[in-house]
Amino acid sequence: MSSKLQQAVRTNEIEKPAKVKHYILAKDVLRHDPLSFKKFSGNHVYILSGVLKELRLITESQRKNDIAVFQAKEVLNKVKETINGDVKYAISPSGLYLSDCDVTLHIVKSEDRSKNENYYIDYAKELKKKFPCQEVIVISKSIDMRIDCELENVSSQDYENDKILGEEIASLFQKVSLPDEKYAELMQDISSFNANELGVPLYPNCFVEVTCKSDASTPYHLRYDGKKLVNISKHFEPLAGILPINLEQRFFFELLQDENTDIITVSGSGGSGKTLISVAAALQMVLKENKYKKIIYIKPTIPTDEGQGFIKGDLYDKLRPYMNSFFEALSVIFSKDEKNNKIYKKYMEQNDESEIDVEKFARKLIDKQKLELTCFSYMRGRNLRDSIVIVDEGQQTTPFIAKLMLSRLSENSKILFIGDPSDNQIDNFSVDPRSNGLVYIAARLRTCMYAGHVSLKLVERGRIADIADKFL
Repeated sequence: MSSKLQQAVRTNEIEKPAKVKHYILAKDVLRHDPLSFKKFSGNHVYILSGVLKELRLITESQRKNDIAVFQAKEVLNKVKETINGDVKYAISPSGLYLSDCDVTLHIVKSEDRSKNENYYIDYAKELKKKFPCQEVIVISKSIDMRIDCELENVSSQDYENDKILGEEIASLFQKVSLPDEKYAELMQDISSFNANELGVPLYPNCFVEVTCKSDASTPYHLRYDGKKLVNISKHFEPLAGILPINLEQRFFFELLQDENTDIITVSGSGGSGKTLISVAAALQMVLKENKYKKIIYIKPTIPTDEGQGFIKGDLYDKLRPYMNSFFEALSVIFSKDEKNNKIYKKYMEQNDESEIDVEKFARKLIDKQKLELTCFSYMRGRNLRDSIVIVDEGQQTTPFIAKLMLSRLSENSKILFIGDPSDNQIDNFSVDPRSNGLVYIAARLRTCMYAGHVSLKLVERGRIADIADKFL
């Protein structure tokens, strides 16, 4: 034995190889992230054949444009791509080694779920017998499944790969207290002030509240544009008659004004102004300023109760029950923007003094290809050009769907991704406040020059809504 090796043995410096783990992926994980089976580097990943059968049955559903159908198809497509288009290639004792991500994938035979509710647990127990010295873990987004696993003495975990830390979002608004001399230096020439001297991490398009240590009563608000600090506009032009009425709304207006900010994420409780300002900005930029040719308003069709049942009519009629927030925003805008109602009436070919009917207005804009109301299921293969896109209720999306949405945008387009990521506003069981598409985009794009995020804190809907938000 060499002297160096002897020394290493004595000092216990030889690295011990990390133990390989065995991960069994539940169906909800695969639907949440169709590429999840590639995210466990250095380990073995198992997909049960019964899961693939369940997903295939979902794709054969009559609801061809349901988001569940889309997700199931994506999973099957990604698995097929990985195993060269034929599932049988992955069914072998050694599995299929994915060299690009250092994972061994196993597609293993299992019973139909209808015959065995706990086939994840049963297979985990089989693996534990086969590999008694290695960890076997069921990965599931379902708390029910994880509890069942623990009751059966089987290790389980939530899917953590795309969870966002709270501080990643919080870092997009910084509060700084400067010594008097530094504060005076900043006020003298903001554009040439060294932003690093603020002593906090700064990301492109993040906002900063600066106060003087001797007098914190007069905060000064700035935006970091990726290179330097800039003043926030003191006076904003109305967007379709709507003006900001609190600080965070001013931040939103600031990003909307910036032509270089193509992706804006906005989080806030109901009544904070997310949808109203977004729709107002879209009307302003499409109908008045002609910056874009079309408004595309997208909302998930996830019912908050037992569902709507079958709805007669065309796509507009089927989506209309989910679009109330859009029409409510239009009603407010028409009441606030009387000065420009002639522009809106022009599209309706309405010459009298009667009030504008929001339903007829929307129908006219759709007929003239100035407006599209749709849902995520219709986005695959789209190329959204010359459009301002509003994704409402973005907290209902998975990170995968959110990424899909951004990848649809083409030349001269802007996207507003808005929603309320608090736990009681999420109806999609495959996401949570830390793993939904809205917070995922905001956090992952915080270093991007063309993206910005705003958190709207104040509820402006009224006193009762504010009480409900705070106390219930």
